[in-house]
Amino acid sequence: MKRAVIGLVVGLLLAGAAYAIWWYRARSQFDDAVAAARQRGEPVWFVDLEPPPISPEQDGGPLYVRAVSLLHPRTTRDSLRKLLERVIEKAKQGGVAAIPASDMEQLANEVDRNHAALKIVDEAILKPHCRIPRNYHSPDPMLEDETLTLAIANIGMLMSADFLLALRSGDIARAAARIEDRYELAHALRGEVTAIAYLSRLGLCNTATRDLALLVGHADLTPGQFRSFDQWLVTSAEETKSSRTILAERAAGLTLWQDVNRERAPFWYRFSFMRPLHLQDRAEFLERTTKLAEGADATGPDRPSVQIDSAIKKGASDAIIPTRPMTWTGLPGLIAITDVGLLNRQVLLNGRFGIRVARSFRESGRLPMKLEEVHDDEFKEVPLVLRTGLPLKLESVEGGFRIWSINDGALRDQSRGAFEVRFLAGSGDL
Repeated sequence: MKRAVIGLVVGLLLAGAAYAIWWYRARSQFDDAVAAARQRGEPVWFVDLEPPPISPEQDGGPLYVRAVSLLHPRTTRDSLRKLLERVIEKAKQGGVAAIPASDMEQLANEVDRNHAALKIVDEAILKPHCRIPRNYHSPDPMLEDETLTLAIANIGMLMSADFLLALRSGDIARAAARIEDRYELAHALRGEVTAIAYLSRLGLCNTATRDLALLVGHADLTPGQFRSFDQWLVTSAEETKSSRTILAERAAGLTLWQDVNRERAPFWYRFSFMRPLHLQDRAEFLERTTKLAEGADATGPDRPSVQIDSAIKKGASDAIIPTRPMTWTGLPGLIAITDVGLLNRQVLLNGRFGIRVARSFRESGRLPMKLEEVHDDEFKEVPLVLRTGLPLKLESVEGGFRIWSINDGALRDQSRGAFEVRFLAGSGDL
């Protein structure tokens, strides 16, 4: 009996010593990962995302907040999106003249009842910055009220509706301005790097580029308009790179996972004696997201995000016990953000080529046979598709042309990322 007791005590002492070593090593691993991130100037916690103060004269945020408060309650995102999708499809096939009068009346009603909000947004985007109020000291960033951020989509759709009304009335200058307004709003919101804000900025750029394709099918851009749109496409591609959002979402995740009971972690992971495992999980998440952020905006089929995705999936599938729930559940979502960012940049790149093809057609009366024919000082050669490394494709469609990415598996419908222009009848030789 005495030997059994001694054996038990020795066993407990050894187990305690082993646990202390495990805890110490895990704590050191996490502290080292945090220190390395700090040294690189990366945010670690959500509070680190809080921007430095700026003068009120430079911030259009209060104006934006006021504009959101004036949005008509009957203007819902889903109803407006469905209306615009229906109208845009009609316009693609037969120009804005083909849009039914009833649909145009609905668009006009939406714009009219939100006229005051749009006017204030027009003032906000003239400021150098537009900061959305946010509690960066929140212990649970995922529960932050994102109403103001989600309203970006509504405002973008209202600008698109106003664009269509201007194009239908023949006011090309106002139609062009309504496209530029969305690029400007995305630019003003460039400091908003959470995932919801990032995806909202991508939405502004995507709808603006989609409407730009409609505009060049209806009218010839002036040299000034061409230069302005080309510069906005360049600026938007640079400002919608995803690396900052990857680090921002990591900071939000680490802040949330300080208390694993607030997250849907395995029940055994929540026990206090599993603290070393929490630290190891967060350390690995820190290290892997750093690598992901460093290569988030890389291109080609072998870009780092693809390799990290494969490693994460293999680690998760090989593990008998899910010892890295934060890493294995958090990283796939961040990798998806990098893919969406690349697709958006591709849309903008397609737009830059698209306005050049349209200009060539307007000048010569015929479509070029290949993209190499529209080279200028900005494009010495045709770049490859960002995701796949394959060549861009220019093809004729009924009444116009389409620039799109060949075999991009991320797009179920290959035309979704395309820059497609249908010229009005009598524009030239198609």
